[in-house]
Amino acid sequence: MGKKIQLYLLLILFSINIYGNEISNMRFGTDRVVFDIDSKEKINPLINYDEQNNLLFIEFENMQKNKNLENKKINGNYITKIEFFSMENITDLFVSLRPNIKYDTLILKNPTRFVIKFEKERKKKKIVIDAGHGGKDPGAIGYRKIHEKDLVLKFAKKLKTKLKNKYDILLTRDTDKFITLKNRSKIANDFGADLFISLHMNANRDKTASGTEVFYYSRKSSNYAKKIAKFENSVNEKYGIKEDYTELIVNDIFYHINQEKSMKLASSIEERIVNSTKFRKRGILGANFAVLRGSQAPAVLIELAFISNKSDAKKVSTEWYQNKMIDSIEKAINESFN
Repeated sequence: MGKKIQLYLLLILFSINIYGNEISNMRFGTDRVVFDIDSKEKINPLINYDEQNNLLFIEFENMQKNKNLENKKINGNYITKIEFFSMENITDLFVSLRPNIKYDTLILKNPTRFVIKFEKERKKKKIVIDAGHGGKDPGAIGYRKIHEKDLVLKFAKKLKTKLKNKYDILLTRDTDKFITLKNRSKIANDFGADLFISLHMNANRDKTASGTEVFYYSRKSSNYAKKIAKFENSVNEKYGIKEDYTELIVNDIFYHINQEKSMKLASSIEERIVNSTKFRKRGILGANFAVLRGSQAPAVLIELAFISNKSDAKKVSTEWYQNKMIDSIEKAINESFN
């Protein structure tokens, strides 16, 4: 009889958590999972993250788990699976996160809780900024021999600086070099651009012509827009560059997808630049620009000012007007993504 009592007592002892610490419950909130812990000791779990497999590993020493935790239903908004492994005085948690999920951990007291907070990681939108012309192609030459290629490169670099903290930015060129129209849009497509911005300066034999205008790609255009597009596209003919007609068919598909977004962005840029600088509003226009036609993302071409006009040329050469224009473009871009 005495031996039976001893055996019974031993079974009771082994059924009790001899360490006194236990993960007793698991609860899910909208953006977190909470582990209730019965412990009088300070907990200090080891935490590691396997980025390649989206796997969060947490190890508790001197800790057991409640057997009912295995049956808890998982909230799958941020995670796909939670597994528990216990061996002697150690309990391990393996938390499988969904892709592009960030996490943070914290320990709360009275009572003790271990919390994992989740947040969806927002990938930066990709923007390609194209400084028109360059190298052997000077673009327009304006008042006091201002070269379009030099001025738009300065604008492109300023715009990149303004946007780079919020967006993933790529310049088609950051030096004075020649790039074909086809390769400009190819750079954007290879980068996976969400937006393509081509910066230019306007010019006209009529020195009174002034103001800002913004273009989007359209197969239909006014006679005036055709003239502007013909000048910008003339670089292909001038340097003997032929277009690939297979690519034209592919680009035609994206034309239908992107035209509305491009028009809205063009309108927003035009309005904001005119309101901030008081430049003449020349409107938004659709035209068959080769550099826009090749883009698989929404795309606009901004003719910032007429460098053939003395007043416009002087203004866009100053930091104040440059910054006003850059701020306006940034706000329009932010609006387009929101």
